[in-house]
This record gives sequence, structure tokens and C-alpha cells, in this order.
Amino acid sequence: MVVYMLTTWYPFNKGQEVINIASKYTTFPEFITKWRIFGTAAGKEGIKSYNLIYIKDDKVAEAIAYISRLQQEFTDKIDGYSFEVETLLSMSDFQKVQAVKL
Repeated sequence: MVVYMLTTWYPFNKGQEVINIASKYTTFPEFITKWRIFGTAAGKEGIKSYNLIYIKDDKVAEAIAYISRLQQEFTDKIDGYSFEVETLLSMSDFQKVQAVKL
């Protein structure tokens, strides 16, 4: 299982536009096993959301392409929208990374 954290930012006055676009996506491809969204106010930056996206190990390339394409719709239509995608490691995975000999 691979977990991505998608962080998004957008102005407070664009919230309804974000909801309108997001409401079109009620199902996801089978390689995305879970998608959880958390939001908070981000001061002058507006709204910040954290999306935890769980991906099947053998579908990482397809998933990152899907996520990027999906986010492009928001950036194309909403002024001030930005995003960042990060790969998260569990503590056990992090320990495996530390044990790798280079």
C-alpha cells in the first residue's frame, strides 16, 4: 500500500467552486482504495485541505497520473488554487529505508 498526501490551498471565496468540481467525483478507479479529506482555515491563504490517498502498490504510476490530471481541473478553473503531492512512509517503511545499504 502506498499513501499519498495531497495538500491543496484555495481562497475562502472559491469554496463553492471547489465543491462544485469535487462533487462530480463520487467514485474513483479501483487502484485508489481510500481517499480521506480533512480541511482547515489557512489564514491569508484561505482554505487548506489534506487528502490522504491510499493506492495499491502495483498501480502507483496510474494513480499519480490520475491525481495530477484531477488536480489540473481545479487549477484550470479556480484562480488561486494550488496543490502539492507527497509520498508518505509508515514508520516500518521508514525503518526499512534506513536499513538500505548504498
